[in-house]
Order: sequence, then C-alpha cells, then structure tokens
Amino acid sequence: MNHTFSYPELQQKFCEGFEFFPFRNLEQYGKFIYKRYANVQDLQGVLDCYDFENNLYGLSARVLLLMMQQKNIPAAAALLTQLKEVSAFFTRQCHGMHLLFYAEMIDALETYNGILFIYQRDVQQNIEKQLCDPGRFEQETAVVSIGTIKHIQVVITEFADSTDIMNDFLNERIAPDIGNAGFELPKTEAAIITDLSRKLLEFKDLMRKTGYIMKQWETRLAQLQLQEVMN
Repeated sequence: MNHTFSYPELQQKFCEGFEFFPFRNLEQYGKFIYKRYANVQDLQGVLDCYDFENNLYGLSARVLLLMMQQKNIPAAAALLTQLKEVSAFFTRQCHGMHLLFYAEMIDALETYNGILFIYQRDVQQNIEKQLCDPGRFEQETAVVSIGTIKHIQVVITEFADSTDIMNDFLNERIAPDIGNAGFELPKTEAAIITDLSRKLLEFKDLMRKTGYIMKQWETRLAQLQLQEVMN
C-alpha cells in the first residue's frame, strides 16, 4: 500500500535530502529551504513566525486533547455519577400521592444519563484516543478530516440541545405552579435538583468551549489543505 505523505512530511524529507545534495544559491533554516532575494536582517524571525502559524493545527489539537483529559472527560464522569445518585434518591422517594412526579423525574434522569454516557464514549473518549496516538501532531492534515470535525461539532450541538431540554425539565420541577402538580417540593429535593441544574450549565459551558476549539481546528485544517493544493 502506497503511503501518502502530508505537506509537512514532504517538506521534512526535502530538507533531509538538501543536507546531502544542497542546491546552489539556496539556504536552509530549520525545516525551511529558501533563496534570499534581499538583505533582510530578521529573516529567521520571519520564518519562525511562519513556522508557528504552520503549526497552529497541532496547537489546536494539543489544546483539545488537554481539555478532554483535564476537564471534559472528568466532568462527564462526575456528572454521570451525580445523575445516578440523584436517580437513586428519587427512586427511594417514588411512592405516595406524588408517584407520577417522581416517576417522570427518574425517567428523565435515566434517559439523559444514557445520552451522556454515549456522548462520553463516542465523542470525548474517541477524540482522546485519536489524539493520543503517537505521531499524531506531526502528521498535520493526516490526523483527521474536516468532515470528521464537522460531524463531531454536530454531535456536540445535538448533545447541548439535549442538555438544554433536561435543564428546562429540572427548572420546571422546581416551580410549583408548572411542573409539580400544585405541591411544594421539599427543600432537600429542590436543593438536589438546583445543584444538578447548575452542573448541567457548567458542563454545557465546557461543550461551548470545546466547540470553539473544534472550529479553530477546522479553520486551520482548511488553510493547510489549501496550502497543499497551492504548492
């Protein structure tokens, strides 16, 4: 099977060959081979800036990986645990004249718990697995396609919508005249629901930040692919 080299890989191989067979009137600095047409004093600084810009793809990927490992995945795990604990609490309360209220609460909690579990497995852990592979950051455009990034963004948006629905449901259950069939929710239960709602909002904010990084990643990848075509 033929290996298709990315633009940075081809550039690196050309630099390696240049060390053995240098071209007349060409100079090398790092991974750049160039011809000096004018006496520019800070030419190396210019090349360093270009190198930084060319590596923004890898920087976005690293930021996303760190965010997944240090914030998103732990936050999802903590939220899954909290959902199970809250569901177990309301299961114990599921009796008496307000049985329907508690049954609806348990059903909503378990449904969202299942959605979050799938999101953690198929999105968060999958992204982490891809980015943790050795050499991923050196492969640049070979890491992942724009189509894959767009698909992940769609999934994140859909999950954010599910989070909004769940949060609205919880807020309705705190309001006696809307979701509680006219009875006042005990303070302990209201506090549990309020805390869970707050955690949902915090988790949604993480998703918003993740989506922003994904957008940067997509933009940089498109720029690199255009650069390959032009070269």
